[in-house]
Amino acid sequence: MLALQEKPKGVNAMDEPDMSRRIFATFEGPNIGRGWVDVLDLVAVLQGLQGAIVVVMEDLWGRNHTRGPVPEEILRHATMRFGEVRVGSFGATLMLEPPPSVEPQMFDMQPEAVERLLEGIQAYADGLPSDLPADAIRHVRTVTARITRTEDWLVLEGGRTARRVVISASTGHGREEQTIATGVRNVRLIGRLLEIDYKDRTAEVWDALGQMTRIRFVEAQRAQVDAARQQYVTVVGVIEVGHSGRTSAVNLESVTPTRIDDSFWRTRSLAELVEEQGV
Repeated sequence: MLALQEKPKGVNAMDEPDMSRRIFATFEGPNIGRGWVDVLDLVAVLQGLQGAIVVVMEDLWGRNHTRGPVPEEILRHATMRFGEVRVGSFGATLMLEPPPSVEPQMFDMQPEAVERLLEGIQAYADGLPSDLPADAIRHVRTVTARITRTEDWLVLEGGRTARRVVISASTGHGREEQTIATGVRNVRLIGRLLEIDYKDRTAEVWDALGQMTRIRFVEAQRAQVDAARQQYVTVVGVIEVGHSGRTSAVNLESVTPTRIDDSFWRTRSLAELVEEQGV
């Protein structure tokens, strides 16, 4: 959960944690008492925030959220750790683990996901249109529904801009008929670029779990796409979201080779198996 953390007096700004990957959450109100909160309320908020950040990360990756497992390369960077629990008004921290240096593309994506989630929650709480994916809004609705039926309130604060969102029964939380934001979104995805249709100027990018995303390129990008065929790539582009929530193919802006664990795609040699199993 996210909790509002009061800055201790005399603490140097250099000692403060990196807020870009964190959300501080605080339960406050007459029913909270001395650091106590109902387990069902706590679980609902934690699950709602965790579910929403996963969907946002998928969307930034260029993948539509579907039933079934989320690709591990997305999930491991979208799983939030829960800690720094404080009493008084019950508060704790949700934090995304910084990515390893071999995955530099995630350094920008994680803070962008946290910022976008908090911005979307604020819009929903104010009854305004949100650019969050429909599945993320459903998770946000779980968070707000648990809080708004009580006399208590939930404070969420974090992200690069230290955005502060208050959810309570008095906020004009989003309408049930909340519409899906339409327009153009920036996306980034990682996978192996396989089939290319030169006539339609489209190509297929497959992630490690076999999820395919179709990209569309222009004639001037043909040589760049052709050179990346069969390679692991990072694709940056834009998608158009219609009123139904369906998205178009990714309109390519850039495609660059990237380092990634290719164990999914290849068969290990006998020597590798012997070393792994210690035979």
